[in-house]
Amino acid sequence: MRVLRLLYVVIVALWSFGPASAEPFIRFDIPAAPLDVALAAFGRVTKEQLLVDAAGLDGRRSSPVIGRFTPEAALRQMLVGTGLGVQAIEGQGFAVAAAGSQAADEVIRNAGAASRFTAFSALIQAASAKALCVSPDTAPGSYRVMARLWIGGSGVVERAELLTSSGDLGRDARLTDTFRHLGVGIVPAGLPQPVTLLITSERATPDYCAKLIASDKTLPAR
Repeated sequence: MRVLRLLYVVIVALWSFGPASAEPFIRFDIPAAPLDVALAAFGRVTKEQLLVDAAGLDGRRSSPVIGRFTPEAALRQMLVGTGLGVQAIEGQGFAVAAAGSQAADEVIRNAGAASRFTAFSALIQAASAKALCVSPDTAPGSYRVMARLWIGGSGVVERAELLTSSGDLGRDARLTDTFRHLGVGIVPAGLPQPVTLLITSERATPDYCAKLIASDKTLPAR
């Protein structure tokens, strides 16, 4: 799932970016869950790009999606009861927002721009994972948190705030400090800010950080 401002949720420790599936029908087995988690699972299965109003995810739960569906049909089934709708965007995946809302209009207007920042979202994902894995307390795997980042011209986050709590005030403070000093690379021209970052425990195996550290010699062993 890639989202920009409203719209750019970077999922850490979830899935690898790849081409969308060419299959007309795909097997889904996604139970009811917090909507951000369910959408992440949808993205992992289909590799479809999702343009989402990040503010509209909090507190919503998905409907289960079990069986063989086209990606669009699966997404519509997932959103039953959430008050959100789906609009297919030619060559850009799907927009998810409340029908007729200002957020929906902005999602669609930004659809073309979103593809310009796909590579940069991968840089944010990689930089975040590395930074969080330095400390066992912040390593992905035991918490979910959403943060908002303002990235300076030098490529370093100048301001960060948590939109949700990890469930531990001490860890919240450490997460905020980690994000505040995160270096993500030179910001592409026109990137909407702030960037919303979602860290989730889904698919973060116990050896996630160990494997990341082993594959990246710039990370300290622990």
